[in-house]
Amino acid sequence: MNLHYNTIPPAYPSVEAQKDNKPPAEGPVKLTYRAEKDAVHLLVRESSGTLSVSFNLKRGEAVGKFDGGGADSFSVVEQRDIVDSLWMDRTERRKIRLGKWLHGWEVQTSEDVLADPSSMPYTDKVEKALSTFKDVLWTLLTTPERVSSLKVPAKGWLESQKKNLTKTMIPYVGSLSIVERAQISNWFEAHISKDPKLRKHWLGLLPIAHAHTLFIASCLKVEPRNRDLAESDTLKKAWSLQLTGVPSVWTDVDVDRECLDLLEEQMFEISSQAGIAGHYQWGLDAGAHQAGWNPYAGAPPHWNHGDRDGSDTELEAPDSSCG
Repeated sequence: MNLHYNTIPPAYPSVEAQKDNKPPAEGPVKLTYRAEKDAVHLLVRESSGTLSVSFNLKRGEAVGKFDGGGADSFSVVEQRDIVDSLWMDRTERRKIRLGKWLHGWEVQTSEDVLADPSSMPYTDKVEKALSTFKDVLWTLLTTPERVSSLKVPAKGWLESQKKNLTKTMIPYVGSLSIVERAQISNWFEAHISKDPKLRKHWLGLLPIAHAHTLFIASCLKVEPRNRDLAESDTLKKAWSLQLTGVPSVWTDVDVDRECLDLLEEQMFEISSQAGIAGHYQWGLDAGAHQAGWNPYAGAPPHWNHGDRDGSDTELEAPDSSCG
């Protein structure tokens, strides 16, 4: 069995895959694992000692049974002990205490990331592509009419369409990924606008559109066939790609989040089809979840189909009295 380390999404801090078996630093619970034959090796650091976590090997998502022997302890989960959502399995769900993780519905969407320039720190690649153009980008933000359209193809496009230079949205981003666009926005706010209150004057507008053009142009210059092009020609080519390029579906879809959403819906759905197992059964026979976590809090309302009313007796712990 080969379980690649990327199959568990690193975006969820309580289920953070790492490439080695070094104890993680202080902070949220983190899992380190590797696959070897039929066992998945897990390292769990949890100050309270015990933690139960499960994994769906097919999707690589967090929810096998794991009982840590204490903080900083190592343990092995055999493949036979790894479970999935335990759909309609009330008995097994009651045996498992869940380790806290970030729910799929709590993870930022692509729209959230792009709307918040502070969400994705820029890279050296972005800095190198844009740093020499700070003056023109600042002028586009403050007095765009002063910039020559020959130097800013996006401005020329707006003028040809007889559009307002400061209020017209420019939706064209070529094949830039969500991450690249977020990094460019982060750089722009750090070096050009320098004030979150000014976002309404550049997000989606001419200034950031030209920053996208400049970044695409810098990528073009790396290609040998473009190295001898004049700067104006490189910008024209970059703008053409920006207008006609189609973002990859793989860059705009968070596959990890979608998988987690599907798994969590099966885990926490309340419906007649889910039966008693869907009526808040996780961990009832095992004790509280990690740090008193309520895994049901904030669940999407449509996961409760409203076609089954559970009873209080279904939530009772097993009778431990004698006689």
